[in-house]
Order: sequence, then C-alpha cells, then structure tokens
Amino acid sequence: KEFWAAINTYDDILDIVPGNPTARKLRLRAFSDMGGVSLALTETEAAFPEDIDMYRDLRGDMAVKYIQWGEPKEALKILEPQSRKKSNLRARFDRIGALAGINEMKKVTASYEEMLSEQVVVPSWVLNSVAGAYLYLEQPRKALGLYDEAVKSNPHSFDARMGRFYALQELREWRRAEQEQAALDKETPALLGQGKNIRPNWSKMEVTLAKGWLFAYEDRLREADRFFSDMHARAPYNTDTRDGMAHVWLWRGWPRKALDEFRIIDTIEPNHVGSRIGKADALDTLAFKEEARKDAGDLLKAYPRNKHVQQLDRSFKVEDMRELDANASFTSQEGGYEQFRADIQFFQPISLYTRLNGYVMTQKDSDRNSVQHYRRGGMGFNHIFNASWRMRQQFSANYSDGRKFGSFTELDYTPDDYWTLSAAYDSFSTDVPLRARVYGTEAKKYDLAATYRQSEWREFHLGLSRLDFSDGNKRIMASLVYEQGLWVKNNWMGRLLLSLDTSRNSSDTAPYFNPARDRGISVTYLIANTIYRFHNRSLIQRFYLTVGGYGQSGFSARPIAAFRYERSYNFSDTRSLILGISLSRNSYDGESTDGYMLDLSYMWRF
Repeated sequence: KEFWAAINTYDDILDIVPGNPTARKLRLRAFSDMGGVSLALTETEAAFPEDIDMYRDLRGDMAVKYIQWGEPKEALKILEPQSRKKSNLRARFDRIGALAGINEMKKVTASYEEMLSEQVVVPSWVLNSVAGAYLYLEQPRKALGLYDEAVKSNPHSFDARMGRFYALQELREWRRAEQEQAALDKETPALLGQGKNIRPNWSKMEVTLAKGWLFAYEDRLREADRFFSDMHARAPYNTDTRDGMAHVWLWRGWPRKALDEFRIIDTIEPNHVGSRIGKADALDTLAFKEEARKDAGDLLKAYPRNKHVQQLDRSFKVEDMRELDANASFTSQEGGYEQFRADIQFFQPISLYTRLNGYVMTQKDSDRNSVQHYRRGGMGFNHIFNASWRMRQQFSANYSDGRKFGSFTELDYTPDDYWTLSAAYDSFSTDVPLRARVYGTEAKKYDLAATYRQSEWREFHLGLSRLDFSDGNKRIMASLVYEQGLWVKNNWMGRLLLSLDTSRNSSDTAPYFNPARDRGISVTYLIANTIYRFHNRSLIQRFYLTVGGYGQSGFSARPIAAFRYERSYNFSDTRSLILGISLSRNSYDGESTDGYMLDLSYMWRF
C-alpha cells in the first residue's frame, strides 16, 4: 500500500510537471521495491540509458529477486561482476546469499573473512548465510558464535534463531536446543495476515517439525515416533511429517514399514529429497542394493552439494569396501586358569550380496600344570539372498599341520521387521569352556535361536544349543534374555538386561567343570554415555553392572556378579576401536571364583 501511495504521488507530480526526471526515477524505484523489477529495468534502459548507478541498483534488485525465486545461479550472473568493485558492499553482501543458495560454502566463508580483514561491518542477514556455511563445513561452534551475533543485532530474526537451534543440535547441546525450539514455537504464529488475507505461516511448520527431529537425533526415538505419528494423524498429507515418521521407523529397526511410507511420499511428492534419501537407505537395508545405489546416484547427480545426499553416497561406498577386523583378549581366573586369544578376519566383497572372508586365530589355554594351543585358519563367505534370508559359511583347519578340519554354517531368516530365526552348526567349535580346553577337549556345536525385537526399546531372545564334546559328554543349554530400554537423556542412556539360563550334561566324570544340571539368573544394568559425537567421529563409554545367582546340582546356590567398562572410539566411518575390561565373580562347585578379562577390537575398512 505504501509503495502504491508513493507511485500515485509521483504520478500526480508528473501530471503537473510531465517528464520530471527525479519523479520518474523515484517512481521506477518504487515499482522495483514493490516487486516490479523487470518493468523498472525496461523503462530505465529506455528513458535513462546514461544513469549507470540507477541501472546498477535495479540490476541488484533483480539479483535479489532471483535469490528469492530460488535461482541463485542467475543472481550470480549479475552479482559476480558487480561485486568485483570493493566499494559495492551491497553486491558483495548479496553475492554471499547467492553463493549460499548453491552451497558454495567455502566461497561464502572466504568472502566473509575477506570482509573481516577489511573491517567491513557485516549485517545480520548476511551473518545468517555465513553461519550456515560454517555449519555446512562442519564447524558448528563457529556457526553458533555467528548466529549469536546475528540474534544480538536482530533479536526477532527467525532465520538467525532457527540457525542457532540447528547449531546447538549439531553440538549435541540438547537442552539449550530444546529451549530455543520451545521459545520459537511459542513466538511463531500459525497464521499470518488478517481477514480475507489470512494465510498459513510455513515457518511455524519448520519450528514444529524441528522438535521431532531433535528427539530423533538425541536417540529419543520413542518420543520422536509419538511426535511424528501425532503430527501425521492431524496432517496426513503433509510429506515432511511423513518423512520424519518414516525415518524414525527406519532407525527403530523397521525398514519394511519405513519403505512403505517412503513410497507413499514418493507418490505424493516425487522430488522430496529427504524422503528419497530415506527410501534408498531402506532399500539397501532390505537387500534391494542395486536400486538403492541407482537412487543414490541419481540424487547425487541432481543435488551434488546436498550434505545428506553426500552422506548417503558415502555410506554405500563404505559398505562396499574391504574390511579388516582384529580382536584380542586375555582372561584370567582364580586357580591359575588363563586364556589368550587373538584373531584377524578379512572380508572381500565380490558382489553387493556376497563377501568372501578369511581368518586366522591363535588361542592359548593354560593352568598351573598344562598348556593347550589352538592355531586355526579358514575361509568362507557371507551371502545375502534377499530381505529375509542370509547365510554364513566358513571352513577351517589348523594352520600348523592342516588337521582338525571344521565347517561352520549359519542360516538366518528375518520374515518381518520383528522376528529373526537362526540355525547354526559348527563341526569344530572354539566355543568350549576354558577349563575344558586345558585338557584338549573339542566339540561340535548346534545352535537354534529366535529373537523378537519389538524396537530399539525392547527385545526378547531365546537360544538353544548343544555341544557334543570329544570325550563323549553332551551338553544341552538354553537361555532366555530380555532387554529393556529405561531412559535416554542428555547423551546418557540406561538399559536393563534380564538373563535366565540352564544346562544339562550327560557325563559326570569329565575333568573340567561339568555339572549334571545348573541354572542361573542375572540382571545387568547398562549405562552408556556419548562423550563426543560429530558426524562419523565419536567416543562412547559404557558401564555394565551384573548381579545374580547360580546354582548347580549337589551344591547350594551362590551369588554371582560382574562389572565391565568399555570405551568405543569411532575415528572415522572406516576405523573404530573398542577397549574393554571386565571383573567377574562366578561359582564353580559351590565355590566363588574371581577373574578378569582385557579385550580390544579394531575395525578398518578400505
């Protein structure tokens, strides 16, 4: 209305003084400010070809329009030549916004740092673009400082405050991020305008959805699920809500359910980038690997600088790499029983579904009187048939003399997002009790297992095993494990594991610990703390405290206990290390026995 009033005023002046150049120029500038940049430019070129400054300013207005229309490349065609003149700060500022629009973030930060060196005062709206660039370049602490500066200059800037929320989220400062989101949600109206001009405020949706993603990134997946599901119930055709819900389902371990939702989004809005990323991830999880990689390739071609697209492409590249796993452990128990074990496994992909593997293992078991060595080597393969069936096959023998041939076969069946059924046979099992190894006892092993994983929050596992020892003893074992999430908050989480187990042995003359019958119960409280996590790098510590009881035929039940401390280092998406120490008190023939174990595992993909 103000622009129209100004234009009408200039028209009145021109009625009185036709051709007045000042009135005509001000009228054209008002048209440009109102959005009629093209008209203003056309008339300026025709009426004032000699006024270079006005033409330059209107071209700058046109560049801003291109940025607003989502055409930053067109804006740069205007701004690049204009910004070469150091004194044209407006063009230099607008160029930063255009560069940010095409994710040329290194150029954004370089331009900003050049201005700092020139002691140029950068306006808050430019700081928003620069802060976003630092966030993109994985420098969230610097981004947060710039967002704070922008908010200080303009406390009501939605972009600055929303950017600050994203920086806090990236820094895992969950409670500050939560407070920022809550304040923005309270202050951002759902509707704009009045009367007949009332319209939705799409910024409100961004703020609202941010709460669900905050839950998800903090690993509060149950709360994120409830949040997005409630949003979906109220706005069933909103694809951003459905995308959040589907991603959370995928992260909770429900890839089939998630894929169905991603496909619905694909039908409603085929170019929804977030949903297409999630769909490719779900396809890969469900063994549609060619389709997943084709989709990832198409996304990378269309959005080469999109950070989430880059991460998807990188995850597939890492998955298809060779892998080397090295493990070592030392166990000592009262009475002089010791075990040292080390193994190295190598995996070589030969297709998207099959990986060859080879391994070498050395193990030394000893007591005060004898020593037993195992030196094994082998090779085999892991194969994925489809979304439901997987197989692992391995052949092994002593690498010292080529004797003691063994074959291990495992078959897994996962019919849906919840159940996994497994069966395995090992003709030369290394899963023999420590004290039995001292006497050179070997065994064949049969395993059956059923796992019901409701979600990351709750899981049941039933296992049945049979060991046929070389001395004629037959051991049948059964175990039931229940795992329950308790809480997740502020980079900490707690879980509870309840374990029931029993076994029966056919021989009562074995020289190793071999009760006719036994049973045990234990409760383990796990606390995990994410000390640091940023993209593919993390440091996590875990504490396991176990208490329970153990009883065997012929002896009264005895208490058992264990404590384990573990540190997990992810140096990148291709290298990780786990270090652990365990202390335990077990019961053998009615006597308590203390022990400890030191272990490490290293993984390298290349």
